[in-house]
Amino acid sequence: LEDPQSHMASFAGQNIDMGDCAVIQLKNATILLTSIPTAPMDLGQLRSQGITPEKAHIILVKAAVSHRQAYDPIATHSFSINSRGPCSEDFKALPYSKLKHPMFPINTDLSELTNVNRYGLHQTLEIQ
Repeated sequence: LEDPQSHMASFAGQNIDMGDCAVIQLKNATILLTSIPTAPMDLGQLRSQGITPEKAHIILVKAAVSHRQAYDPIATHSFSINSRGPCSEDFKALPYSKLKHPMFPINTDLSELTNVNRYGLHQTLEIQ
């Protein structure tokens, strides 16, 4: 791995096992296939297989959010696509039935609250 501060390095160390890999070169696309499912959290995963991500016109990453730390610094634009699967970009569309409110990002007006992070409300501040 290149980034010792990446999410992946925090739980896997400096080296990860992607298993047997294949780089498929098509007319307008280069595809990295790994035999061990590996979250795309570090550009070193591509570079280790001879791919230079900075030279790519478009990079498609199948991930929820863990790729952003690695890819955002080299990206001109970044787009999220709300596709089917276990992770949705549209939290308001999920059928929560026991969610305690307020909860970010479901509720976006949290101006009266403090100490709110992406996991929800940790503490309220009462102003007297």
